[in-house]
Amino acid sequence: MLPGYLAYQRSVLLRRCAGLTGEELARRAVPPSSLSLLGLLRHLAKVERRWFRERFAGEKLDAPYDPALGADADFDDIDPATILHRVEFEHPRFDLGALAAQARLPELAGRRRTAYAGAYHGNGFHEDGLASGVAAARAFGVQW
Repeated sequence: MLPGYLAYQRSVLLRRCAGLTGEELARRAVPPSSLSLLGLLRHLAKVERRWFRERFAGEKLDAPYDPALGADADFDDIDPATILHRVEFEHPRFDLGALAAQARLPELAGRRRTAYAGAYHGNGFHEDGLASGVAAARAFGVQW
């Protein structure tokens, strides 16, 4: 279930980045925010690494970025010159497998007092992340 859904969500972000230069990927959305597409790519790689390899698989890994740079180094320490490889992607496949996996995401909630929230609970937009965060809070009895 989860691999198909994650593949779809990854492809959405990669599609948004397709054809952009390193400078465009590193451009901040709205000052003083550090949000950029390059930062999002780095952040998602860090999050998947942390959850799948460290938390679920129990691997002991070094930090992906220098800890001295702070917790937000994936967003803050970006340099377009550090882009090592560029790949062109086609439009993401919004197939039945991705839809089926998305519909089953609520099955993951509640196990070991865990709630999941993120834009992947919708169409990948920030408001989808906010709505799923509210739902996660409600799962713990917090009224929004």
